[in-house]
Amino acid sequence: MTAMTCLIVDDEPLARVQLRALLEDEPEVTIVGEAGTKMEALAAIVSLRPQLVFLDIQMRGGGGFEILAALDLPPAAVFVTAYDEHAIRAFEVNALDYLLKPVTPARLRASLHRFRGGRAAAEPSHRLDNGDRALLALGGSGHFVAVRDILWIEAADHYSRVITEGGRAYLIRDRFTDWIGRLPLETFAKIDRGLIVNTARIVAVIPAARSAEIHLGSHATPLRLGASAAKRLRILLPPR
Repeated sequence: MTAMTCLIVDDEPLARVQLRALLEDEPEVTIVGEAGTKMEALAAIVSLRPQLVFLDIQMRGGGGFEILAALDLPPAAVFVTAYDEHAIRAFEVNALDYLLKPVTPARLRASLHRFRGGRAAAEPSHRLDNGDRALLALGGSGHFVAVRDILWIEAADHYSRVITEGGRAYLIRDRFTDWIGRLPLETFAKIDRGLIVNTARIVAVIPAARSAEIHLGSHATPLRLGASAAKRLRILLPPR
């Protein structure tokens, strides 16, 4: 397998060391250099021609967005940052991926897989883990939530509604069907045509004649299920 060449760009030396250590554990990766400023990064990209650049968004003198904007033909880029407020803008400039610090080996590997397979091919195959954080696209902004804190997801026309721990609801532009291939199979189940439930967060099931109510996490209001959904849930849940 041909190695993919990578450049690390971050103004914090420790952050570069940590990312380098993770990348060195990946056999298909060759690190061609590092840069700590915008000008160093531009010079390195032009001279070393890396296939993939890991860019910090906020750096003194100009960060990832400024670096890409200064290039006529920028390489594939993965943004690495401690903050999630720039997530939507990152994807609007065609970033390959967006990683939150501290970067985990599994999440880094998913970015490398996305690069190796191409965006269109890799996106459907990237399934989230319960330890990951999912990006919820909210118009022109975004918000990350822990996957394990998603209680259920409902279809909402061409959008989806995500209900999280504590009862907060997000109406987002992702389609309901997009979630089916992304969520962990061991904890999330589609129990109705427009409903996915995190079965690991069910704390109580109250059956009725032809329906049921389920309590999830600390959400104060129970989720009411119709007959078919209640039946499917009984099949999926182990006896208590």
